[in-house]
Amino acid sequence: VTQFIVLFISIASFILVARLLGPEGRGGLALIMIIPALVITIGRMGIGHAVNYYASKIPAPNLIINSIALTSFLSLIIIAVNTTVVYLFKDFFFKGIDGNILIIISLLTPIFLFHNFLISLMQGLYKIFLRNLLNIIQAIVTFSGLIFLVYFVQAGLNGAVTVYITSTLVVVIIPLLYFLSTYS
Repeated sequence: VTQFIVLFISIASFILVARLLGPEGRGGLALIMIIPALVITIGRMGIGHAVNYYASKIPAPNLIINSIALTSFLSLIIIAVNTTVVYLFKDFFFKGIDGNILIIISLLTPIFLFHNFLISLMQGLYKIFLRNLLNIIQAIVTFSGLIFLVYFVQAGLNGAVTVYITSTLVVVIIPLLYFLSTYS
């Protein structure tokens, strides 16, 4: 049921973005958002699978602390490498995209990494209801944020990027607070 709800809201969000940003804006958004997607694909290095594996073998507080520590360490490396690469190649790969947005998304890529690890942590600790709820929350925050920032405020591409960062940040903060309060 969760997947159908998220799918429905996501389709509505994609249609909204396509209509409001147009082909050029939608292409710019895709180029910007590929930065965290590519970095996370390379940067997670199978750690999510390890979190799932060790969830049944070590106490949950240790798993949570280790996951947060490792993600924080990887985030520092990712910020350094990602920001440098994007800055050096921004004129070649991201022609026509505001350099400030590229640097901001590069600096905020760890949010997406934390999101990825928290999903693995929730799965490993059998917090499936929380995981499903967060997927729905993220879809709703994204859709409503797009309506507000892109449609009403007319913030364009910057607004759309802000919405995607904010929706991911929301679904990172909630489980972090949950894990810290439950297992501390």
